[in-house]
This record gives sequence, C-alpha cells and structure tokens, in this order.
Amino acid sequence: DVSNKHSKDEIARQREEELKRDLTFKPKINTRYVQGTARSASSIERLARSRKEDWERRERLRLETEERKVRKHCTFKPQLTSAPQKVSPTPGVPVEVRLINEANNKHNLRQRAKRHLDEVEFQKTCTFKPKINTTSRYLDTEQRPLHERVGELQRERREKLQEAKVREELSNPDLTFKPSINEKSSRLADRSGQGPVTRRLVENSETSLQRKLNKMAEIEMEREEEQSFRPTPNPNSDRILVTSEKFAGKSFFERQEEALQRKQTPQGDIPEYPFRPSIGINSELILSEREGETREEMIDRLAYRDRERQELSRESVQEQYYSQFTFRPRINDISKQLGSTHSVQELHTDERRKERMELLVRRAAEEQEIECTFRPDTRRSKATASMSDIRQPSSG
Repeated sequence: DVSNKHSKDEIARQREEELKRDLTFKPKINTRYVQGTARSASSIERLARSRKEDWERRERLRLETEERKVRKHCTFKPQLTSAPQKVSPTPGVPVEVRLINEANNKHNLRQRAKRHLDEVEFQKTCTFKPKINTTSRYLDTEQRPLHERVGELQRERREKLQEAKVREELSNPDLTFKPSINEKSSRLADRSGQGPVTRRLVENSETSLQRKLNKMAEIEMEREEEQSFRPTPNPNSDRILVTSEKFAGKSFFERQEEALQRKQTPQGDIPEYPFRPSIGINSELILSEREGETREEMIDRLAYRDRERQELSRESVQEQYYSQFTFRPRINDISKQLGSTHSVQELHTDERRKERMELLVRRAAEEQEIECTFRPDTRRSKATASMSDIRQPSSG
C-alpha cells in the first residue's frame, strides 16, 4: 500500500512538471488584489443581509424629518397635568370576570328601571283611591304599600299554618313515629343558621318561585324585542268605528265578544232579515210553469227536454246565421264522382278503416302462430285433478 501511494505521488509530481513546461503563460497579478478580495467578501455579506433593517432605518429617518418639519410650524405647546393613577374597583379580579359582572349589573339596573317605569304608568291608570278610616290607619303601622309586602304576608301566613300543623301533629298521640336525624345533617343545619326547617323550606320555595318569575319576565322581554312589529290601523277603519252605529262607542274586546256570540248562536235563533230581492218577470213565469212539477218530471226535464230545447235553439241560430251567406261553390263532374262515394256519416265513423285494421290484426296473429310452433301442455296432472275434486262440494 505504501509503495502504491509513493508511486501515485510520483506520477502526480511528474504530471505537474510536464504541465509547467507546456504552460508557459504567466499572468500579471495586480498588487491590490488582496484588498479587493476583502472588499468583495464584505459586499457579499452586505448583500446577503436582509433589506428590512435598511427599510426600517429609512422609515425612521423619514419620520424624524417629517416630525422636525411639523415642529417648526406647530409652536403651540399645551401644559398637561399628570394623569391620576387609575385604581381598579375590584383589584385581583380578572378583567373578563369584571366586565361580565358589570354587564350583568347594567342589565339588572335597566330591568329595575323599566319595572319602575311600568309601575309608574300602571299607577297612573289606577285612579281609584279607597277611603280608609282612622282605625285602620292606626292598625297599619307598616309604611310600605300593601302590594309590596303581600309576599311577606303570605309567607308569614304559610309559616303560621305550617307551625300550627306541626303543633297539631306533635300533640296527636296516634303519631308515635319519631325519625332519627343523622348527626352530620343536624350539624349542617345548625351551621347554616337559617332557623327552623319550615322557614328554610318556605324561603327556598319563594326563592325558586322568584327566580322562575324573573326568568319568565326576561323571556317575555326578549320576545317583545324580537317581535318588533306594531300594526298601524287604517284611517278608513278609524272612520268606520267613529261613524258606524254598530261599532260606535265599543272597544275591541266588546266587538270580539259580539262576534263570538253571533258565531255561537244557533241558526234557528237568527232573526229573519227584512230584505227581499226583486225577481224579474221571466223568473216568475218560469216558476209558474214549473209549479206542481214532480221529482221525476224535473229529472226528465233536466236530462232530456232542456237538452233538446238547447239543441233546437242552437240549430235555429246556426240556420239564421248561415242563411245570410248566399254563395254556392261550383263543383265539377270529377269532384262530384269522387265525393259521391263517401257520405258525411261514412267519413265520420269510417267503418271500412276499422274493418281493415281488424283484418290486419288477425293476419299478424295468424303469422305469429305459424312462426311460433311451440304448444305448451296445459293438461291437469292427477294431483291437481284430485285436489280440485276434493274442493268441489258433493252434490248429495
């Protein structure tokens, strides 16, 4: 291996010497070549860098130049006070939770304001003022109106009834069952501090009822917002309501109630209307002619006689109409001979054509039978014959 390596090196050296003898051209190299190579390397690196830095630098220079120009023209300098440090109303609460709570509070405030306005409008319509004697005023020490504390009064009434029921059950000697309460349940009840179980159940039921009513009110408000259509009555309808004797002074509900009563009134109880239509002379004559007509005569008239009369009247009208046309065409002898072979009835019914078609059909069936020589055996087998004999009832 070493000898081969030396031989290869020797061959390479000899080849290089031969090339030096053959290639006598010696180029003249500039002394500035080293500096040029260093400069070209820096140029390559500069070109390889991204142009983003140059663009950002140019943009900064442009903005600084524009700002200097603006400052030269805009000499006004306002005196600004230091902005107070904003303190979060709910420190430690995430911003998304705080925004949701604020939206809910705003919604509740709007609902409360709307309910207040509705109550004010409702109180304006309720103009009745009851006269309360002095004794009742002394007894009623509560300053709030009755409609605002009716819920509390009902709750107290239910609590009293529940307590009376419990006392009655405790005093009943027949009720000897005493349930054992778990210690954990009793500790939880004492820890809640909500008083007797009856009061707690009543309050829970009232809370759930109030929650249900609030939910129904929200659904109703959303439905009203979605259903924004408000019908506008026609001026003609208003004019009819004012001028009509039938609808004057009646509200919409009263008119609907009258319409419902008319709809529910039996047909026999409806009073007769005085209106009688005027019948012409021809109608009276027709009624006089058909007076005493039986059902069979009416059927015969409608099925046959009226039809015949209509045909006769149609023919008379046709004759009267075509009689004014006196033109008669001249027909030569050849046309007469050709037209005399067929009458109008023959052209209408065309019995010959029907006979030719039937003959062609029979011939096609005969040719098909000649070509189709197969004949299936349609005789009944013994088993089929015996079954048919069994199914037939005996003559005896």
